[in-house]
Amino acid sequence: MPLPQLRALGTTTRRGLGLWSAATISNTSLERAAVPTKSRKFTVGQEATLGVLPQYLDPVADDAGMLHGRVSLTERLGSETILDVTLRSGDQLIAALPEDMILTPGTNVSFDFDPDRAYLFPEVE
Repeated sequence: MPLPQLRALGTTTRRGLGLWSAATISNTSLERAAVPTKSRKFTVGQEATLGVLPQYLDPVADDAGMLHGRVSLTERLGSETILDVTLRSGDQLIAALPEDMILTPGTNVSFDFDPDRAYLFPEVE
């Protein structure tokens, strides 16, 4: 399954998070987050693409999460719920929730994710 992608603007690089350096990223859908670069090179202000697998997105109450959007489609599959979400930036993502949930289209949702399970890809010009 390909990584759902979110364009994350305004990356800045800093050092000193374990073996990897991290880039601090944010945009209109994403609260400021430090994501390990996993040996990829970034420069201050460089655009990047953030990838998070659908099963690594955890729903949280109201605007408490790192990602913010609105449900556009819900697929209830019994043991899990698949959400198509339109983020505040207009980007799309898919979230796979490990339980049956009723979320109607138009519902505002927020998600957290573990930055160590995310991937950050530099934009190539």
